[in-house]
Amino acid sequence: LQFLYFIGNTMKRSFDAVVIGGGVMGCSSAYWLSKHKGMKVAVVERDTAYKQACSVLAAGGIRMQFSNKENIMLSRSSLEWLKEEDVLKEVMFKEHGYLLLAATDQGTEVLKENQSLQNNLGSNTHVANPEELQNLFPWLNTEGISTGSYGRSQEGWFDPSLMLNALKNRAKALGVEFINGEATQVHCKAGQVRSVDVVKGSDTAKLNTGVLVNAAGTRGKLVAQQCGWSDFPVRPRKRFVFQVQSADWVHDFKKGAFFPPIAEAHKPMPLTVDPTGVWVRPEGVGFICGMSPNATQDPDVGYDDFDITEDADELWMDHMWPTLAERVKGFEALKVASIYAGHYEYNVEDQNAVIGTHPSASNVFYINGFSGHGIQQAPAAGRAISELVVDGAFKTIDLTRMSPKRFAAGELLIEKNVV
Repeated sequence: LQFLYFIGNTMKRSFDAVVIGGGVMGCSSAYWLSKHKGMKVAVVERDTAYKQACSVLAAGGIRMQFSNKENIMLSRSSLEWLKEEDVLKEVMFKEHGYLLLAATDQGTEVLKENQSLQNNLGSNTHVANPEELQNLFPWLNTEGISTGSYGRSQEGWFDPSLMLNALKNRAKALGVEFINGEATQVHCKAGQVRSVDVVKGSDTAKLNTGVLVNAAGTRGKLVAQQCGWSDFPVRPRKRFVFQVQSADWVHDFKKGAFFPPIAEAHKPMPLTVDPTGVWVRPEGVGFICGMSPNATQDPDVGYDDFDITEDADELWMDHMWPTLAERVKGFEALKVASIYAGHYEYNVEDQNAVIGTHPSASNVFYINGFSGHGIQQAPAAGRAISELVVDGAFKTIDLTRMSPKRFAAGELLIEKNVV
């Protein structure tokens, strides 16, 4: 990778657009902006190894099973881009679906209501009763399950690191400059951002710009506050991912999927979400799984807090393992191979993306707060930002309801299907 390294104590550069944050949102925004002829774009990234980036620590899922049309269309449009650009093989996409389970009549009604919206927008979601679920997935214990919503196509998962690389490489091929350093100060005048100070070691660069894109992930608040948005609602929230193994499940190398020791099980396991919120999917020689904590036990954490605490052991022993052992045949003797922690860039107001401008500074564009589903929506979200910058309006997908202005107006956009 080639980055701009600073020479001397001060360097001044001018760009049409500066993107703070070099994860999938930043790379996607830069890629789409740079497709406009003559636009000079820079991306500032503090951690070019991406050791703690939300992008690479994600589970890499893509689904159409949302309750809001904006989320469905963002994921669908992103999948279409992956196909058009022939990126599916590049990111090792496995189209094995999502299976969302409900345990109550209310949960069933939500899944049915969502299915209608999803399929009207071109998805392939099927709502099944317990008997049908048992036929589809003989390894699934349907006791206590009222219904399940299964994405028969257009859903699955990919390698998040490869997705980041795909977007980054395409942005670089279009001439985007990636600057290794930390954006420490945003300079504003008369409600407009004029420049950004970037520090690397003892050197400082001043980047003059006509447009600033805040794609700083969990650190987006630090940028927003310097642009006049003091109550920016995005915070870092810790999520544990467990890598587990089961001796009872066999990997079919020809089909590239795991199957349980049940002769009639012909479908690979989809990413399965229990009504408790516990999720699991195949990965490598085993599985990965996780669970979003209860709202009362989900505090903001430090930007660099990726510690594996005793909370992880408690989450596994008291909640996840008992749930998985009950729900999936052959999971009674799961063994934990490893645990790692990542962060959600969590929108504390309504757990949905913040895409657009804020009255505090008219040339600052926000692409933050995806709350766990950013990696799958990055290609389409970056295009949306570029449309706002260049055309002054959304062209491909109307994301007006995701505007930062919704918070002051009290028009929150609540997503019912948060995993």
